[in-house]
This record gives sequence, C-alpha cells and structure tokens, in this order.
Amino acid sequence: MPFVPMELMMARVRKFGTDSDAALFHELLYAGEFIVKVTTAAVVAAIQDDRAHHRYGRIHALVRASSIGEWASKRSEMRGAVRVWLGSSPRGRPQDRRSRPQQC
Repeated sequence: MPFVPMELMMARVRKFGTDSDAALFHELLYAGEFIVKVTTAAVVAAIQDDRAHHRYGRIHALVRASSIGEWASKRSEMRGAVRVWLGSSPRGRPQDRRSRPQQC
C-alpha cells in the first residue's frame, strides 16, 4: 500500500523538477526535508508516555525547531534509546511470543 504523502511529494519533484537543474535541486531538498520530518515524527509517535516525559520533551523540541538540522539531530539522539522507549512488545501482538505453539 503506497504512502500517499510520499507519492504526492515525488509527483511534485517530477512536475517542477523538469524546469531546470536548479529547480530539481530545490525540489529534492524539499523532498529530503519531508522524509526526515516524517520519519522523525513517526518515531516520536511510537514512543510510549512515561513518567520522565521523554515523548513530550521530544515533541516540544520538534515543535520549537527552527531548521531541519534540529529535526535530524533529534532523530539521531533517539536512535539509540528507541528500544527502551518503545516498550517490550508492539501494540496488538501477544506479550509473550513463547505462548504460541511452536512448529516441529
């Protein structure tokens, strides 16, 4: 299933990037910024709320960010600690995978 916002962004690059190399360059910069922001927002959305307010702190920093560099740096900071913040099991899956019958 395609991700519609990404399809729209790539359609924009194809449409406006044909004018010149400079236009293509700027459209690709916009597309890169879009990808960084969408992936960072997705990771922050997956963080569970906790007493230390890690999720709130990340969202607050991203809302106040003045450049794409701040988005990228927050994404890099989250890379190592995401496993801790996401919890032990994804939502909608059994807590203990060993409870399922094993195939012989």
